[in-house]
Amino acid sequence: MVLDGEVCCKDQESGQIQYDLVMDRFQLNHKKKIQAYRNQSPVSYVIWDILFHKGRDLRQLSLMKRRSILESVLLPNEYFNIVTQVEERGEDLYESIVESSMEGIVAKRKSSMYVSRHSHDWLKIMNYQYTDVYVAGYRKVGFGLLAYVLDNGNMRPAGIIELGVSPSQKKAFNAISKRLKSGEDNDFVYIDPRIQAKVQFNSWTRHGMLRTPTFVDFVV
Repeated sequence: MVLDGEVCCKDQESGQIQYDLVMDRFQLNHKKKIQAYRNQSPVSYVIWDILFHKGRDLRQLSLMKRRSILESVLLPNEYFNIVTQVEERGEDLYESIVESSMEGIVAKRKSSMYVSRHSHDWLKIMNYQYTDVYVAGYRKVGFGLLAYVLDNGNMRPAGIIELGVSPSQKKAFNAISKRLKSGEDNDFVYIDPRIQAKVQFNSWTRHGMLRTPTFVDFVV
């Protein structure tokens, strides 16, 4: 069979799926570390669709038919789980996702076929988070703003903003940042962190970094 899903890893303390824990696992190459992480941070495969089974192409079938086949051929265990499906109560599901600080849901038309591209029959509904950051510098090559946050009264790095800034906003930032320059190295120009910006992001990583920060607007 050919399945569509995602490798996931749960934080043992919070019980939440953590993207950066999976990245930690992917980067391991020492056998002893791999075994240690296997015990401390076990991964599982979360499945949401089935494409082929015993040589049969299922992609032209409806979502509900594929789901029925998936449930009939695969029993959940400690390594495999079929993602929860909820019918008709999408708003209730989304509210529970928000309360649990999870990333979001995907709404799919019951009659939809499987396609390997974006589809108007499948809608990703994200539970975005928002926060204000201080801009402490920018990349010399390629666009990127250094985002810092206050943590117990001290400034610390929280990621690089690469998305969402319009040409006019970049022009305004460049004019102001020249007067705030405090230093530079091979990769970045640093400025006094007087400029604030609101960003949209998916979640905080375990190390306190913003996942996929997107610029919303400057804070005046």
